[in-house]
Amino acid sequence: MKRVSIGVAALATVALVAAASAQQAVQSAAAPVRSGSVTSMPRSSSTQNAMQNTMMVDNGMKLGLSLGANVPMGDLGDGVKLGYGISGLLAFQPAALPFGLRAEVGYDRFAVDVPDELKDFYDDVSVVKGLLNAVVKFPGEGLSPYVMGGIGIFRSSGGGSGSTADQRSLGTVRRSNESSTDFGFDLGGGINFQLSGFASFLEATYTSVRGDGDSSEYIPVRFGVMFPIGGGGTTTGGNK
Repeated sequence: MKRVSIGVAALATVALVAAASAQQAVQSAAAPVRSGSVTSMPRSSSTQNAMQNTMMVDNGMKLGLSLGANVPMGDLGDGVKLGYGISGLLAFQPAALPFGLRAEVGYDRFAVDVPDELKDFYDDVSVVKGLLNAVVKFPGEGLSPYVMGGIGIFRSSGGGSGSTADQRSLGTVRRSNESSTDFGFDLGGGINFQLSGFASFLEATYTSVRGDGDSSEYIPVRFGVMFPIGGGGTTTGGNK
């Protein structure tokens, strides 16, 4: 229950901040811009053209890196402890569009949760994954929220998770070298923001890996940075 509460709290926190950022953006867009007691006039056509040219410089391609904690859920949470993960990212999302794509290759690892006398008989659970996500971003000032979801392939190995046969009895336990390749999906959201000049993000996603008749669920909570490539221009937020 403690791991479930942590995971739900992480998703709820990201959702609340994202909603507040979206509401702030709507209010800012509706309010007139004033300078002293005079309402500012709309931007000139030359200013608008300059802004459009700046957006055209950004081809929407970005490379990124993320790392963070993995909160195991359900049966997986019965057999492993809090884990960690690291991922490399390739994103395509033009600044002029509210949606884009993000490819991810990552590595996740969980320590098995077994009595001390059995640790020598178990391997930690490791997962190599490849995901393709659709990302929808929302306007915001300072903080730019987004939601995402996608599918992927997960190559897992090791022993001790609740989704495998329970072999914790000293008389029957044996070292697990099993591995499997399964399909899965993720669904979540996050916030883009600038940190020391870098396009950064904080996100949480619900991840489910579907095996033979069972599934393993966990929630990655991650911080990451994105870097424009191929002539990318200056943008606001992570814009993944």
